[in-house]
Order: sequence, then structure tokens, then C-alpha cells
Amino acid sequence: MSNTQSSSSPGHIYRTLVNQFWILDWRSRSLSEHLLDLFRPRGDIN
Repeated sequence: MSNTQSSSSPGHIYRTLVNQFWILDWRSRSLSEHLLDLFRPRGDIN
């Protein structure tokens, strides 16, 4: 019973949510950068 309590503690849930959001944010940034590369004209510095 104490094991379930520790696994569902607010700190554990918070850490899991932050980790998930960090992964999603990293993926979205990577995806947006790839999309910008696709739409950016080739050979154009700007």
C-alpha cells in the first residue's frame, strides 16, 4: 500500500508530467525547425 502511495505521490506525478511536456516541446521544436527548412528557399541565407 505504501508502494502505491509513493508511486502516485504529487511529486512523482509532477515529475512525470514535466518530463512528458519537455519531450513534447523538444519534438515540436525539432518538427518546426524541419518544416522551416522545407519552406526556406535553398541557398538563401535569410
